[in-house]
Amino acid sequence: RKRVVRVIHYCSLVFGFVRHCSALFGQTRGSAPTRGCSRSAMQKKFGNFFCISLTYSYLCKRMRNCTWIVAVFILAAIVGCEEKSQTVVAETTAADPYIIIDSTSQLTVYYPQFSRVDLVCEQMPRINETDVVMCCAAAFTGEQQETFSHANIAGDHVSGGVFYNGYACSSNTGSFVFYGDYWRFIPSCHSDSITKAADTGGMAFSQIMLVYNGRRCPSHVKGRSRFRALCEKDGMLCIVESRRLQDFDFFVRSVMDYGVTHALYLQPGKGWNYAWYRDNAGMVHIMHPKTHDYSTNWITFYYN
Repeated sequence: RKRVVRVIHYCSLVFGFVRHCSALFGQTRGSAPTRGCSRSAMQKKFGNFFCISLTYSYLCKRMRNCTWIVAVFILAAIVGCEEKSQTVVAETTAADPYIIIDSTSQLTVYYPQFSRVDLVCEQMPRINETDVVMCCAAAFTGEQQETFSHANIAGDHVSGGVFYNGYACSSNTGSFVFYGDYWRFIPSCHSDSITKAADTGGMAFSQIMLVYNGRRCPSHVKGRSRFRALCEKDGMLCIVESRRLQDFDFFVRSVMDYGVTHALYLQPGKGWNYAWYRDNAGMVHIMHPKTHDYSTNWITFYYN
Protein backbone atom coordinates (compact mmCIF):
# COMPACT_ATOMS: atom_id res chain seq x y z
CA ARG A 1 0.00 0.00 0.00
CA LYS A 2 2.84 2.38 0.81
CA ARG A 3 4.37 1.64 -2.58
CA VAL A 4 1.06 2.46 -4.28
CA VAL A 5 0.88 5.75 -2.38
CA ARG A 6 4.42 6.67 -3.38
CA VAL A 7 3.92 5.70 -7.01
CA ILE A 8 0.74 7.77 -7.28
CA HIS A 9 2.43 10.63 -5.46
CA TYR A 10 5.51 10.76 -7.67
CA CYS A 11 3.56 10.16 -10.88
CA SER A 12 1.22 13.03 -10.11
CA LEU A 13 4.16 15.34 -9.35
CA VAL A 14 6.00 14.43 -12.56
CA PHE A 15 2.87 14.52 -14.72
CA GLY A 16 1.70 17.87 -13.35
CA PHE A 17 5.16 19.44 -13.58
CA VAL A 18 5.71 18.35 -17.19
CA ARG A 19 2.22 19.37 -18.22
CA HIS A 20 2.42 22.85 -16.76
CA CYS A 21 5.97 23.45 -17.99
CA SER A 22 4.95 22.50 -21.52
CA ALA A 23 2.00 24.89 -21.25
CA LEU A 24 4.35 27.67 -20.20
CA PHE A 25 6.99 27.16 -22.86
CA GLY A 26 4.40 26.45 -25.51
CA GLN A 27 2.87 29.86 -24.83
CA THR A 28 6.19 31.67 -25.20
CA ARG A 29 6.43 30.28 -28.72
CA GLY A 30 2.86 31.35 -29.60
CA SER A 31 2.25 33.76 -32.46
CA ALA A 32 -0.44 36.02 -31.04
CA PRO A 33 -0.55 37.59 -27.57
CA THR A 34 -4.34 37.15 -27.31
CA ARG A 35 -4.27 33.42 -28.04
CA GLY A 36 -3.74 30.83 -25.30
CA CYS A 37 -3.03 31.80 -21.69
CA SER A 38 -1.87 35.11 -20.32
CA ARG A 39 1.03 35.28 -17.89
CA SER A 40 -1.37 35.58 -14.94
CA ALA A 41 -3.20 32.46 -16.12
CA MET A 42 0.05 30.52 -16.27
CA GLN A 43 0.98 31.70 -12.80
CA LYS A 44 -2.38 30.42 -11.57
CA LYS A 45 -1.64 27.05 -13.15
CA PHE A 46 1.65 26.77 -11.28
CA GLY A 47 -0.05 27.89 -8.06
CA ASN A 48 -2.81 25.32 -8.50
CA PHE A 49 -0.30 22.57 -9.26
CA PHE A 50 1.85 23.16 -6.16
CA CYS A 51 -1.17 23.59 -3.88
CA ILE A 52 -2.67 20.35 -5.15
CA SER A 53 0.65 18.51 -4.73
CA LEU A 54 1.00 19.67 -1.12
CA THR A 55 -2.63 18.80 -0.40
CA TYR A 56 -2.13 15.34 -1.88
CA SER A 57 0.95 14.65 0.27
CA TYR A 58 -0.87 15.75 3.41
CA LEU A 59 -4.02 13.70 2.73
CA CYS A 60 -2.03 10.57 1.87
CA LYS A 61 -0.35 10.71 5.27
CA ARG A 62 -3.60 11.36 7.13
CA MET A 63 -5.85 9.01 5.15
CA ARG A 64 -3.69 5.95 4.54
CA ASN A 65 -6.70 3.66 4.34
CA CYS A 66 -8.45 5.77 1.71
CA THR A 67 -5.70 6.04 -0.88
CA TRP A 68 -7.94 5.62 -3.92
CA ILE A 69 -10.48 8.15 -2.64
CA VAL A 70 -7.68 10.68 -2.18
CA ALA A 71 -6.35 9.97 -5.69
CA VAL A 72 -9.79 10.44 -7.28
CA PHE A 73 -10.31 13.66 -5.31
CA ILE A 74 -6.96 15.09 -6.43
CA LEU A 75 -7.53 14.19 -10.09
CA ALA A 76 -10.95 15.88 -9.96
CA ALA A 77 -9.35 18.99 -8.46
CA ILE A 78 -6.71 19.10 -11.23
CA VAL A 79 -9.35 18.82 -13.95
CA GLY A 80 -11.52 21.45 -12.27
CA CYS A 81 -8.68 23.95 -11.98
CA GLU A 82 -7.64 23.35 -15.59
CA GLU A 83 -11.16 23.93 -16.87
CA LYS A 84 -11.48 27.11 -14.83
CA SER A 85 -8.26 28.54 -16.33
CA GLN A 86 -9.44 27.81 -19.85
CA THR A 87 -12.77 29.50 -19.15
CA VAL A 88 -11.04 32.69 -18.00
CA VAL A 89 -8.86 32.74 -21.11
CA ALA A 90 -11.86 32.28 -23.40
CA GLU A 91 -13.65 35.18 -21.74
CA THR A 92 -10.77 37.56 -22.44
CA THR A 93 -10.28 36.54 -26.08
CA ALA A 94 -12.45 38.25 -28.72
CA ALA A 95 -14.40 35.84 -30.92
CA ASP A 96 -13.71 38.11 -33.88
CA PRO A 97 -10.69 40.42 -34.02
CA TYR A 98 -11.15 44.15 -33.65
CA ILE A 99 -7.89 44.90 -35.41
CA ILE A 100 -5.12 43.09 -37.28
CA ILE A 101 -1.62 44.53 -37.01
CA ASP A 102 1.11 43.93 -39.56
CA SER A 103 4.58 45.42 -39.79
CA THR A 104 7.69 45.77 -41.89
CA SER A 105 11.11 47.05 -40.93
CA GLN A 106 9.87 50.59 -41.67
CA LEU A 107 6.10 50.56 -41.16
CA THR A 108 3.39 49.54 -38.74
CA VAL A 109 0.11 48.69 -40.46
CA TYR A 110 -3.28 48.61 -38.71
CA TYR A 111 -6.23 46.80 -40.31
CA PRO A 112 -9.30 47.79 -38.27
CA GLN A 113 -12.21 45.36 -38.63
CA PHE A 114 -15.23 47.63 -39.01
CA SER A 115 -18.87 47.81 -40.01
CA ARG A 116 -18.86 51.54 -40.76
CA VAL A 117 -16.55 54.54 -40.98
CA ASP A 118 -17.27 58.17 -40.11
CA LEU A 119 -15.50 61.51 -39.93
CA VAL A 120 -16.02 62.67 -36.36
CA CYS A 121 -15.64 66.42 -35.91
CA GLU A 122 -15.12 68.76 -32.96
CA GLN A 123 -14.80 66.11 -30.23
CA MET A 124 -12.48 63.13 -30.60
CA PRO A 125 -14.14 59.77 -29.81
CA ARG A 126 -13.60 58.79 -26.20
CA ILE A 127 -11.94 55.55 -25.20
CA ASN A 128 -15.07 54.45 -23.31
CA GLU A 129 -17.00 54.33 -26.59
CA THR A 130 -16.65 50.58 -26.89
CA ASP A 131 -17.93 50.40 -30.47
CA VAL A 132 -14.92 52.41 -31.69
CA VAL A 133 -12.04 50.27 -32.96
CA MET A 134 -9.65 53.02 -34.06
CA CYS A 135 -9.53 56.77 -34.65
CA CYS A 136 -6.88 59.20 -35.85
CA ALA A 137 -6.66 62.72 -37.29
CA ALA A 138 -7.76 62.96 -40.92
CA ALA A 139 -7.98 66.30 -42.76
CA PHE A 140 -5.72 69.29 -42.04
CA THR A 141 -6.79 71.83 -39.44
CA GLY A 142 -6.25 75.42 -40.57
CA GLU A 143 -5.64 77.46 -37.43
CA GLN A 144 -5.31 76.75 -33.74
CA GLN A 145 -8.64 78.13 -32.59
CA GLU A 146 -10.24 77.95 -29.16
CA THR A 147 -13.70 77.26 -30.64
CA PHE A 148 -14.60 74.68 -33.25
CA SER A 149 -15.70 75.56 -36.78
CA HIS A 150 -16.17 73.31 -39.81
CA ALA A 151 -14.71 76.16 -41.85
CA ASN A 152 -11.39 75.47 -40.09
CA ILE A 153 -11.14 72.01 -41.70
CA ALA A 154 -9.24 71.78 -45.00
CA GLY A 155 -11.62 71.02 -47.85
CA ASP A 156 -15.28 70.18 -48.08
CA HIS A 157 -16.20 67.21 -45.95
CA VAL A 158 -19.08 64.99 -44.84
CA SER A 159 -19.57 64.05 -41.19
CA GLY A 160 -22.46 61.92 -39.98
CA GLY A 161 -24.11 62.22 -43.38
CA VAL A 162 -24.04 66.05 -43.35
CA PHE A 163 -22.12 68.11 -45.93
CA TYR A 164 -19.92 70.97 -44.65
CA ASN A 165 -17.81 73.55 -46.46
CA GLY A 166 -14.20 73.69 -45.35
CA TYR A 167 -11.51 76.18 -46.29
CA ALA A 168 -9.83 75.94 -49.70
CA CYS A 169 -6.53 74.08 -49.42
CA SER A 170 -4.27 73.93 -52.48
CA SER A 171 -2.30 71.01 -51.01
CA ASN A 172 -5.32 68.71 -51.15
CA THR A 173 -5.24 66.54 -54.26
CA GLY A 174 -7.52 63.65 -53.32
CA SER A 175 -10.49 62.49 -51.26
CA PHE A 176 -11.83 59.47 -49.43
CA VAL A 177 -15.55 58.69 -49.30
CA PHE A 178 -17.48 55.97 -47.49
CA TYR A 179 -21.18 55.20 -47.56
CA GLY A 180 -23.02 51.95 -47.01
CA ASP A 181 -20.48 49.17 -47.49
CA TYR A 182 -18.66 51.09 -50.20
CA TRP A 183 -15.55 53.27 -50.19
CA ARG A 184 -13.54 55.07 -52.81
CA PHE A 185 -10.24 56.92 -53.09
CA ILE A 186 -10.68 59.80 -55.53
CA PRO A 187 -7.78 61.74 -57.13
CA SER A 188 -9.73 64.98 -56.82
CA CYS A 189 -11.19 67.24 -54.15
CA HIS A 190 -14.32 67.92 -56.17
CA SER A 191 -16.44 64.91 -56.91
CA ASP A 192 -20.07 63.89 -57.08
CA SER A 193 -19.14 61.05 -54.73
CA ILE A 194 -18.70 63.55 -51.88
CA THR A 195 -22.25 64.82 -52.44
CA LYS A 196 -23.51 61.26 -52.68
CA ALA A 197 -21.85 60.43 -49.37
CA ALA A 198 -23.89 63.21 -47.77
CA ASP A 199 -27.10 62.07 -49.49
CA THR A 200 -26.66 58.50 -48.24
CA GLY A 201 -25.57 59.19 -44.64
CA GLY A 202 -21.86 58.57 -45.25
CA MET A 203 -18.59 60.42 -44.74
CA ALA A 204 -15.90 62.12 -46.81
CA PHE A 205 -12.79 64.27 -46.42
CA SER A 206 -9.95 65.58 -48.58
CA GLN A 207 -6.21 65.26 -48.20
CA ILE A 208 -3.03 64.82 -50.23
CA MET A 209 -3.18 61.81 -52.54
CA LEU A 210 0.11 59.92 -52.23
CA VAL A 211 -0.58 56.79 -54.29
CA TYR A 212 -3.40 56.12 -56.73
CA ASN A 213 -3.81 52.83 -58.60
CA GLY A 214 -0.33 51.81 -57.49
CA ARG A 215 1.35 54.92 -58.90
CA ARG A 216 2.90 57.74 -56.94
CA CYS A 217 1.15 61.10 -57.10
CA PRO A 218 3.02 64.42 -57.09
CA SER A 219 3.12 66.32 -53.80
CA HIS A 220 5.09 69.09 -52.15
CA VAL A 221 5.51 67.61 -48.66
CA LYS A 222 9.03 67.86 -47.26
CA GLY A 223 10.84 67.14 -44.01
CA ARG A 224 10.93 64.35 -41.46
CA SER A 225 8.13 63.08 -39.26
CA ARG A 226 6.24 60.00 -38.07
CA PHE A 227 4.07 59.99 -41.18
CA ARG A 228 0.69 58.29 -41.50
CA ALA A 229 -1.62 57.41 -44.39
CA LEU A 230 -5.01 55.85 -45.04
CA CYS A 231 -4.43 53.04 -47.55
CA GLU A 232 -6.08 50.24 -49.44
CA LYS A 233 -4.20 46.98 -49.85
CA ASP A 234 -5.63 43.79 -51.33
CA GLY A 235 -9.13 45.21 -51.03
CA MET A 236 -8.77 46.09 -47.32
CA LEU A 237 -8.55 49.49 -45.64
CA CYS A 238 -5.59 50.08 -43.36
CA ILE A 239 -3.76 52.82 -41.50
CA VAL A 240 -0.04 52.81 -42.30
CA GLU A 241 2.41 54.62 -40.04
CA SER A 242 6.18 55.01 -40.10
CA ARG A 243 7.85 53.24 -37.19
CA ARG A 244 10.30 56.08 -36.60
CA LEU A 245 11.17 59.55 -37.91
CA GLN A 246 11.53 59.33 -41.67
CA ASP A 247 11.98 61.57 -44.70
CA PHE A 248 8.71 61.99 -46.54
CA ASP A 249 10.03 60.51 -49.80
CA PHE A 250 11.33 57.46 -47.93
CA PHE A 251 7.94 56.99 -46.27
CA VAL A 252 6.07 57.07 -49.59
CA ARG A 253 8.52 54.59 -51.12
CA SER A 254 8.05 52.29 -48.12
CA VAL A 255 4.27 52.48 -48.50
CA MET A 256 4.55 51.62 -52.19
CA ASP A 257 6.94 48.77 -51.44
CA TYR A 258 4.32 47.41 -49.05
CA GLY A 259 2.07 47.05 -52.07
CA VAL A 260 -0.81 49.45 -51.45
CA THR A 261 -3.19 50.34 -54.28
CA HIS A 262 -4.15 53.75 -52.89
CA ALA A 263 -2.74 55.98 -50.16
CA LEU A 264 -4.13 59.25 -48.78
CA TYR A 265 -2.09 61.41 -46.42
CA LEU A 266 -3.30 61.89 -42.84
CA GLN A 267 -2.59 64.79 -40.47
CA PRO A 268 0.92 64.21 -39.01
CA GLY A 269 3.00 66.11 -36.49
CA LYS A 270 3.53 66.18 -32.74
CA GLY A 271 0.23 66.25 -30.91
CA TRP A 272 -1.74 66.10 -34.16
CA ASN A 273 -0.85 62.42 -34.52
CA TYR A 274 -2.49 61.53 -31.19
CA ALA A 275 -4.64 58.46 -31.90
CA TRP A 276 -5.82 55.23 -30.29
CA TYR A 277 -7.03 51.76 -31.16
CA ARG A 278 -8.70 48.88 -29.35
CA ASP A 279 -6.94 45.49 -29.37
CA ASN A 280 -8.59 42.09 -29.61
CA ALA A 281 -8.93 41.86 -25.82
CA GLY A 282 -10.77 45.19 -25.72
CA MET A 283 -7.82 47.13 -24.27
CA VAL A 284 -7.16 50.65 -25.59
CA HIS A 285 -3.68 51.58 -26.83
CA ILE A 286 -2.68 55.23 -27.16
CA MET A 287 -0.62 56.11 -30.23
CA HIS A 288 1.57 59.13 -29.44
CA PRO A 289 0.92 61.58 -26.59
CA LYS A 290 -1.72 64.29 -26.67
CA THR A 291 -0.13 67.73 -26.36
CA HIS A 292 -2.96 70.08 -27.40
CA ASP A 293 -6.69 70.29 -28.14
CA TYR A 294 -6.58 71.98 -31.55
CA SER A 295 -7.37 68.92 -33.66
CA THR A 296 -10.77 69.16 -35.32
CA ASN A 297 -11.57 65.90 -37.14
CA TRP A 298 -10.83 62.19 -36.95
CA ILE A 299 -11.46 59.24 -39.24
CA THR A 300 -13.19 56.72 -36.99
CA PHE A 301 -13.77 52.99 -37.49
CA TYR A 302 -16.76 51.40 -35.73
CA TYR A 303 -17.26 47.74 -34.89
CA ASN A 304 -20.93 46.94 -34.28
